Amino acid sequence: MYLRRGANTMTLWHLLVGLCFVMPIGFALQSANASGLGTSGYIYSGALGLLVGLLFAWVMWVFGKAIWTRTGESTPPRRSLYMITTLFAAIGWIALSGMCGEWMSSSMLRIVH
Repeated sequence: MYLRRGANTMTLWHLLVGLCFVMPIGFALQSANASGLGTSGYIYSGALGLLVGLLFAWVMWVFGKAIWTRTGESTPPRRSLYMITTLFAAIGWIALSGMCGEWMSSSMLRIVH
């Protein structure tokens, strides 16, 4: 999941963290599109989606790094089990980030406009 110093390759975990960052932004902008409020709705929703995406991606990165370092001394089969479990938890976390981005954006747009 994490790279050694000097390595310059991207792992699946990096792609999942990036997806976790982008999902709330996309769902928030979709919420702005559905509300029909125009440019101001897109600006507000985009800013809120960006903040939600940053928060969720940062939390995912921190927990992923903690799990990776704590499972370093495990046996290979046990480590594989931890990584598969972490992968499925990450997929759920990404879905939750998208839902939170949409929910917070639609709630904010109802309050602001």
